[in-house]
Amino acid sequence: MKRSRVIVILILVIALGLFLWLRRDRGPAMDEAMALGKTPADFPQAADDYFHDMDGGVAMSEAEIKGRNTWMVWTGGNEAFWDYLANNSFGTFDLLKSLSSYPCSSDQEARAAAYRSPFDASASADPYAESRSGYGAENGYGAENGYGTENGYGTESGEGGYGAAGDYGDFESICKDAMHPKPGQPYFRNYDRETRFCYLGLMNEPGFERPTAPDEWGLCLDQRTTSEDPFDEAIYGRPSGVLGLRLYPNPNFDQAAQKRWHEGQARDAFYTDPSFYSSSDLVRPYRVGMACSFYHVSPHPARPPVDPEHPEFANLSGTIGAQYFWFGRIFGPNLTPDNFVWHLLDAQQPGAVDTSFVPTDYILNPRAMNGVFNVAARLAAGERFHQETSAGGALALPEVAKRGPTFGVPQILWDGSDSVGIDAALTRVYINIGEYHQEWIRHIQPLVGLKKQSPIEVAVAQEYSTYWNSTQERAGNLAAYLVKASDQAINPMRLASAPDGDSFLRGARDEEEYQAVLDRGKVVFAETCARCHSSKLPKPAPGIDDGVSCGGANFLDCWQRYWDWTESDDFKQRMTEMVLADDFLDDNYLSTDMRIPVTQLETEVCSSMASNAIAGHVWDNFSSATYKSLPSVGDVKVRTAITGDAVDQESTWPAPGGGRGYQHVASLIAVWSSAPYLHNNEIGWFTNDPSVEGRLAAFDHGIR
Repeated sequence: MKRSRVIVILILVIALGLFLWLRRDRGPAMDEAMALGKTPADFPQAADDYFHDMDGGVAMSEAEIKGRNTWMVWTGGNEAFWDYLANNSFGTFDLLKSLSSYPCSSDQEARAAAYRSPFDASASADPYAESRSGYGAENGYGAENGYGTENGYGTESGEGGYGAAGDYGDFESICKDAMHPKPGQPYFRNYDRETRFCYLGLMNEPGFERPTAPDEWGLCLDQRTTSEDPFDEAIYGRPSGVLGLRLYPNPNFDQAAQKRWHEGQARDAFYTDPSFYSSSDLVRPYRVGMACSFYHVSPHPARPPVDPEHPEFANLSGTIGAQYFWFGRIFGPNLTPDNFVWHLLDAQQPGAVDTSFVPTDYILNPRAMNGVFNVAARLAAGERFHQETSAGGALALPEVAKRGPTFGVPQILWDGSDSVGIDAALTRVYINIGEYHQEWIRHIQPLVGLKKQSPIEVAVAQEYSTYWNSTQERAGNLAAYLVKASDQAINPMRLASAPDGDSFLRGARDEEEYQAVLDRGKVVFAETCARCHSSKLPKPAPGIDDGVSCGGANFLDCWQRYWDWTESDDFKQRMTEMVLADDFLDDNYLSTDMRIPVTQLETEVCSSMASNAIAGHVWDNFSSATYKSLPSVGDVKVRTAITGDAVDQESTWPAPGGGRGYQHVASLIAVWSSAPYLHNNEIGWFTNDPSVEGRLAAFDHGIR
């Protein structure tokens, strides 16, 4: 008995010691570059104008070219993070697999057929055979009527958007077959360069083709058909064939890893054997890095490709936003419908991404990836309407240190939380896609949460991350590129600039009738829309032209003063005069970029309740003190998903203050090209067709 007690005490002491050891202050982590003794000088910015045909072919300065190259190919060392996540995502995620076009040889084709044949012979041998082998079950990928639910996105008639099986009335999408594959085929049949845009929403890089044979590691990766790009592979990796994803040799791929890999790939295990590709200690031959362009490059609305699977650079925009991005398919190639995570990813509509998915806030809030428009006008709106004060860790940011703690900023992200300046926003986003993950994951538990968040500190990143400092040095050129590429005066995306755009606008109307319709539309816009959707407003605008005094705790009172004024005849008359002026659209962001209480919008509230930027959470250093002192918007109406209470049985929930409860105003620039609508892409058809006709079919359904 005494011996048992001693053993129990000993076990408890060991457990306590282990707990304290795990909780010890280990100090900040270094990133890989700093651990190797590298400095930002080892990562010079590239000045080659490789992407010159993009963004309307606009001529750019050297600084703007460097900024675009950073946007397009700089990954900031995040290839280490995505490799880490492939081994620490419970077998769900693998960008290397999402890049593949397997099988790509006759031998692989034979093995792929052999892999499939047992399921064809007897589905009863495996209760999940149909879903595991082909995402073809009633509720799976390639279901009878679409992706995900029985009828695809939306109802059978298309009500609520995303139509059944690509049913868009009289319009036939170019992607109607590939976006909803036939049921019963193995998952890997859907991952292919020839259907990559339609099935995944990713942009094929010009100058590549589908592989005709596997590489030395048995991988079916895109093959180059033109000369190599000019970027130093030691800094930028090599192109993968998908814009925004770069390939790097894996430094951990030693002889033992190579032996294991070769043995597995002799039977294509990376593509067909879950016990192999889901192994947490699998070392892959490549690491995949991610640039900002991965989430922002799409077909240019005014210069669409004839075939979206085979675009030229002239057909692409780096700023329009990844409007066709299928989050679940891209990030869940190993998942099947019998897995809860499959359904979690499936809940994110195409073109929408939950940017808090990795640093989870326990809220499902996928948000549309908006275009970057008229940045200069947006910055001017920030100077006029959004005087924000930074404090704490944000004071270490170069732009904050240079301009002082209080200055005008754009309100970035859908909840307006990224509020300490454009340079800081451009730097922070690289951490959110994996830069300096060695420290980042100490402040969050990726994907699952379960631990209390803490702020990743700017000062720590500046001292211990060479990649952070390299990105920080690039921020000015990044901003310069975005200002130039987003300028609608030189790179227009209006319908009038698109092929046959003027005929779509005018229809059968004669000139007099057309002008009458335009004038009436302008008046309606001035009286009902411009108070949110114009960066040009009569001066002074009560409540939002009052500077610092109307930020933070006073915001709701000031907002109400502004809103009441916009209901007045004075506002409507003066606003109408502005809208009718010939230069109204010039340098207009078509948004105030204001934060609006979600209680007034009465839209879905989850996005506005994001918590990663509130005080003490992971993005604390990237949100202003003004944001953190915003008052509660009051009670919001909620319905329980458990009981399914009807609308008339709604209850209320007191929204927390401190930044949450607000939604910023999206721009209406190129609105004809950006359906579906709302912050989560819920309203309107998703035609998956970037042609002018395809965009207008989605616009017409969504806007009505």
